[in-house]
Amino acid sequence: TSVTLATATGGANAQSGTIRADAITLNLSPATPVSLTLKSHADILLSNSTRRSGGAALTLNLDAGGGIHLDRMNVNTAGGDIVFGSLRSICTALQGCSDLVSTTGGPGSFAGLRIDASTLRAGNGRIFGGGSSLGSTTATRIADSTLQARDIALNARAEGSAAIELAQNVILESSHRLLLDGRTDSGANGLAVGPGSRLNVRDPAQAADALMHLQGHNLS
Repeated sequence: TSVTLATATGGANAQSGTIRADAITLNLSPATPVSLTLKSHADILLSNSTRRSGGAALTLNLDAGGGIHLDRMNVNTAGGDIVFGSLRSICTALQGCSDLVSTTGGPGSFAGLRIDASTLRAGNGRIFGGGSSLGSTTATRIADSTLQARDIALNARAEGSAAIELAQNVILESSHRLLLDGRTDSGANGLAVGPGSRLNVRDPAQAADALMHLQGHNLS
């Protein structure tokens, strides 16, 4: 059974709508593909937890109006996708507006997407989406983490900060395509790769469309 957990705000409701989960183990063995969707009006904060499928594919959808932070997470979707954000229009002063799968980290929020000390494995699935920041924090920041999937595609739009930062000891392991696209209005980096990081595309099928594409734009 697929599950969706969503928060919102309205009327006299003054709560932030943040989704928090710490030290939770979720082991599934579905006979058919399923999905877990977390949709937050504000932020999603997941830490010290495991999400794993020992059966059919588990698709994990994380979408936040603020930011997404994964800290010491162990995720294995057995071929299901891991999606950060949803399709929305992101607008900055110099870049204009573009439609992309992303969170919307506004001023005062932490990075649109932040991944620390985590292992995310999608097998033959995809890891895609990203974080956008209209404030002073990095739009998409990853540190001390491993991401593995057939296709990895991370994008970020920033206005007053760096767009994509692979801070240190980041491993991105793709068996088909690896695409990074970071763009910022500020004088910071569109894409930065820190020490101890490795980006690999190893396609055992040697497909003609296997690809690594890295793109960073500073429009200031």
